[in-house]
Amino acid sequence: MAIDVARAAVRLVHEPFLNTPWESGADESGAESLQPALDAARMALRSGAEQVCLVSLESREQMPAWQSEVHEAEHEGIVVDNGWGPKEIVGRDGVVTGLKVRRCVSVFDEKGRFNPAFSDEEKVIPCDNVVLAIGQQADLSFLGGHAEVQATPRGILKIDDDLMTTAPGVFAGGDVAFGPRVLVEAVANGHRAARSIHVYLSGKTKKTVLSRFRIFENWEMPRGFLGIPRQTMPVLPANRRIGIAEVELGFDEAQGRAEGLRCLKCQVNTIFDGSKCILCAGCVDVCPENCLRLVDLAQVQGDGRYDALIRNRYGVSAAELPVGQAGAIIKNEEKCIRCGLCAQRCPTHAITMEALEQQEREVFE
Repeated sequence: MAIDVARAAVRLVHEPFLNTPWESGADESGAESLQPALDAARMALRSGAEQVCLVSLESREQMPAWQSEVHEAEHEGIVVDNGWGPKEIVGRDGVVTGLKVRRCVSVFDEKGRFNPAFSDEEKVIPCDNVVLAIGQQADLSFLGGHAEVQATPRGILKIDDDLMTTAPGVFAGGDVAFGPRVLVEAVANGHRAARSIHVYLSGKTKKTVLSRFRIFENWEMPRGFLGIPRQTMPVLPANRRIGIAEVELGFDEAQGRAEGLRCLKCQVNTIFDGSKCILCAGCVDVCPENCLRLVDLAQVQGDGRYDALIRNRYGVSAAELPVGQAGAIIKNEEKCIRCGLCAQRCPTHAITMEALEQQEREVFE
């Protein structure tokens, strides 16, 4: 029996832009994916579907999607049915009548690989349209079978460090060269490819990278920044979300400033100068996150580079270093909040707050 259900999530999301509306039935069922499934489900509802059910292999906690997106989808009236996987599309007289699903008991195997396991529990979700959202991959059909442009086993174009494909003079970037990534990386690939193309065509280039550390005097974070809550994005009311209307309305100035104050300034780091440190442990005492520890060097283990450093400094190997001869400050980077209190407390200015600023200049000759 032939059933016409071939509608992919990406097509569903983009069809409103192409001015090719489709006839929406009473019910839609989106079968498994990440953000594309949510986008497809929400677009189906805005296109006229009376009810939409999104079926997900994962539990609610395991869903690889932003919980805010899931919440907004449910707020719009979409039913999220977790822990089920599609088994078959059922129909009558060539028309879809439902989606048969079975209970998913685990998504990954003991080695952490995607390998869903199912029980015998089954059910049929009534629907008259099924939207497939089971992942995306690059469409390389535009190559027309040109053998000089080769692809990898992952289905993406094979490129070198300059983003050139296996065909001389042909460059690629973005998802077609690296797989699914965010937009800003594709933009960066465009800049990188443009430079590579210029080098390829001109044959000459000179690249200079200038880096410097910027030291911040009297660095401190905004008072109470850890207690500033994440701002709630103003959104369009659910009953006004039709077509491709913008849902998120953006922050006003006060909200934008409050959200900006939550930044942890990850580009700024504590830099320790061992030649100035007197091991007073003042930085350890003042650290609000307990991310600093003062330890005896005899307790520290390292690779060959560490052993060479100890031998150069103390004349013996790390294993031969006597207990109590030297100490070290150990920092847990994951706990550091860049508050700068350690730098302010240090009596010898052995700790500074610095940021690496890299300036890249390219001169083509």
